[in-house]
Amino acid sequence: MNYAELVTAIQDYTENDESTFVSQIPQFTRSAEQKIYRAVRIPDTRTTDANISIGSGASVATLPTGFLLPLSFKIVAASIEYPVILKDESFLTEAFPALAVTERPRYYAIRSDTVMALAPQSDAAYTGTLNYLAFPTTIVTGSTSWLGTYAESALLYGALVEAAVFMKSPTMGGVYKTRLDEELLLLSKEAGLAHTDEYYGDTVVAT
Repeated sequence: MNYAELVTAIQDYTENDESTFVSQIPQFTRSAEQKIYRAVRIPDTRTTDANISIGSGASVATLPTGFLLPLSFKIVAASIEYPVILKDESFLTEAFPALAVTERPRYYAIRSDTVMALAPQSDAAYTGTLNYLAFPTTIVTGSTSWLGTYAESALLYGALVEAAVFMKSPTMGGVYKTRLDEELLLLSKEAGLAHTDEYYGDTVVAT
């Protein structure tokens, strides 16, 4: 299913071609995509070996655009790879309260979608390598996507859930939500993530 086909299907299911509704279909679609990507780890979301620049004296670093979830992180120094362990930011603050302590960062925490916190404060400039999950290009702008090709029902019902909220139709929204949950469960089982955890470097990410 490409984006044009998705738009047609949304209008057919809702029997709504009112101009304001149609203008919101891109937002319905993007919201559905983000919910699916957060609920199920699909192949199209994984990004490997992204370079992260860490300045001397830095306690934060910038995350790549579209960052969703970390898998593993390491710092390369003198051709040696050092794993950096994912922790909650409160741990970083409690373990290293003094900013005067500087050495190679050994821990990191995700502060926001754009910033990671580091501890201890960097004693030199480093290059880090991050494996992570990222939001793929939306079908709205790309015309096609992994979801549209391999999980079109999940994408459709996800968009219909958003459309039902817009139309203030809780009954239909409940029906679409049930179908979406069924599709997400199938996707999870196909990915082998329904009842298992995956281990990536220093980080255990449970689904």
